[in-house]
Amino acid sequence: MNYIEHPVGELVVTQRNYDGYINATKLARAYKKKTGKYRNPNSWFEKNGTTEYIELLSNKTKLEVYELVEKTGEGKHQEVWIHPKLAVSFAMWLSPEIEMMVSEWIEQWPFTGQKPATQEPINLHPYQRVWYERLKLFEQKTELPKSTWCVFEEIGKLMRKLESKNVPLHDKATIDISVGLTWCYWLRQNGYETDFEQYIHHYPDKRGEQLANIYPYELLGKFHQWLEETYIPEKFPEYVRKFVTPEECKLISEAIGYEVKPVFKRLKTKV
Repeated sequence: MNYIEHPVGELVVTQRNYDGYINATKLARAYKKKTGKYRNPNSWFEKNGTTEYIELLSNKTKLEVYELVEKTGEGKHQEVWIHPKLAVSFAMWLSPEIEMMVSEWIEQWPFTGQKPATQEPINLHPYQRVWYERLKLFEQKTELPKSTWCVFEEIGKLMRKLESKNVPLHDKATIDISVGLTWCYWLRQNGYETDFEQYIHHYPDKRGEQLANIYPYELLGKFHQWLEETYIPEKFPEYVRKFVTPEECKLISEAIGYEVKPVFKRLKTKV
């Protein structure tokens, strides 16, 4: 069986040439070797969001769960290989830097059966750069208590939808703040207490350090249901239209499946 080898620091992560599956076990080891931090892959597999995503991917690809997540070997020699689409999600859970690397591997895989050439630096739009800098700061500086989550972590899927349509949102369009405020309002309206524990969220610009809520796992399912059924169709189009061009409104509408009507006013683009 032929493999594509991806050097990550001192280790090599393998990708199967014939189907693009990536060795998640080696990817987690490479992350630990590179950062000194250990993240147990089981924690990612056990997340409600991961379970839901695997089920959706199974329905779409007609592959069984055990075909999307393949285990080989036993004991200390056991390795886990995951579908390319799962690999990106898993990599994002590890760190923004790993996510960007794995995304490039997946993009290159259909076009080569050889080890990819040395990767060129990625030129990000200034607004995208702010988002990835925030992800990097979150990874470096934030450790949430066990069995908790925050809005910033959970809106990654929405951001990836927009990126896939080449819509780099203005850095003033802080989606997680919009989501967080609207989510808390919904909780209060539905009889929930909203005096939650908070963490310090770090921004790479003059916003500096800001407090943001931490939520218990039991609310995670309700949050994603609310996000998909209420916020994205009803609130997000009205919020985001203030920060994008009419053409970008069309792209966002395609990405989320709901119409975003343009405002004929545009923030000045950074140079």
